[in-house]
Amino acid sequence: MDFKLRYFRYPWAIYRRYRGLLKSQWHSPEQLAEIQASGLRSLVNHCYRDIPYYRRLFEGLGLTPDDIRGPEDLPKLPLLTKQEVRDNSGALLAPEMKKYHPVLMRTGGTTGTALQFYVDRFANMMEFATVWRHWGWAGYRFGDRFCDLRGRIIKTAGPWSYDARLNALFLSSYRLTRELVPEYARKLRRFKPRILRGYPSAINFFAQLLREAGIDDIRPRAVVTSSETLLAHQRQNLEEVFGCRVFDTYGLEERCCAAGQCPEGGFHIDSEYGILGVVDGAGRPVAPGEEGEIVATGLATRVMPFLNYRTNDLARLSTRRCSCGRGLPLIESITGRVEDMVVTPDGRSVSGAGLSVALKYSPGIRLSQILQDTVEEMTVRIVRAPGYGEDDEKKLLINLRDRVGEAIKIRLDYVDDIGLTAAGKLKFVISKPGRVRA
Repeated sequence: MDFKLRYFRYPWAIYRRYRGLLKSQWHSPEQLAEIQASGLRSLVNHCYRDIPYYRRLFEGLGLTPDDIRGPEDLPKLPLLTKQEVRDNSGALLAPEMKKYHPVLMRTGGTTGTALQFYVDRFANMMEFATVWRHWGWAGYRFGDRFCDLRGRIIKTAGPWSYDARLNALFLSSYRLTRELVPEYARKLRRFKPRILRGYPSAINFFAQLLREAGIDDIRPRAVVTSSETLLAHQRQNLEEVFGCRVFDTYGLEERCCAAGQCPEGGFHIDSEYGILGVVDGAGRPVAPGEEGEIVATGLATRVMPFLNYRTNDLARLSTRRCSCGRGLPLIESITGRVEDMVVTPDGRSVSGAGLSVALKYSPGIRLSQILQDTVEEMTVRIVRAPGYGEDDEKKLLINLRDRVGEAIKIRLDYVDDIGLTAAGKLKFVISKPGRVRA
């Protein structure tokens, strides 16, 4: 999500939503639960009345809108998968879709299968206001300078572009090289962004290159990460190199749910935006603290609403109340994606977030990636930084064995570079057995 001018067509509507979010974040959990339940009832009535797919679904299950009164009733509905969205894209659209000012969106997906869907101006305005609140938790005020480092195609002659309307400097993860680091550093010293925002893998790679170049004076107020799972060793590296806090955020292009970290470190679910639940492999809600897949329901979307939507993202919910005083519920952790799991011969599934911890004890690793084609073997691709030696390799293997056991073969593959995805991201784990389980 960018602060894009195309959303400024409704500036006062966005501002009203933002001001409302600033107020509602301090509501009690009970008040927020009622806001969420009311939004869900309105959405379900719309789906039953106006969306052919849901009308058929409800009638086939013998349900009416009165049967879905709150989030606790959503398990009465089956999970909506990406494949079902592809197969029923027409039936999921509101018949009078033009009145919602729809925007066609596309995601490539981590499995390489594209997904197309529509979002409307109501969902985009809520997304804008919610991201604005997240950035505000990191110290951003609208109009402050920010630097964006993601999978952007830079069409100018130089390695960056500047948008004066947004007061934003855009760097591309596609162009990050050791040779350009001093030039990037000079530009950032002059620009002095308040926020450095981007993919965790891209910003972490940039931080590694800065560290190797001995550059330690790039000091934004905060780093804001999004679009990938932020791994523990990445957070540690970013905080050390940039000397500031890292605020992680979570969201979906499908506009189904969102979450972000507050100044106290709590990862808050945006209750006003959508419903975020966690379920097991059979679609049953799991207890707080247990890992499961995120299923989401966006409360603002009307042109193509998704109820009980499977995200393939893994998380654990929390029952504690954040010390910041906000009533918004908490995610204990986001641990990766369903298909980003190493599957071992003895039947275990180990997340990328868990495996990443093994890397923080080997500072000589610039970039790494785990590939798994079969259950019997995994390959760790490594781009070495200066100073990488035998001790780094020994520590890495010991720490990996602690997590995946002895049954699986581990092969180390030293490479000069690791390719990015089409979106400019670096996938840490690519596992065919994990994808089958998904």
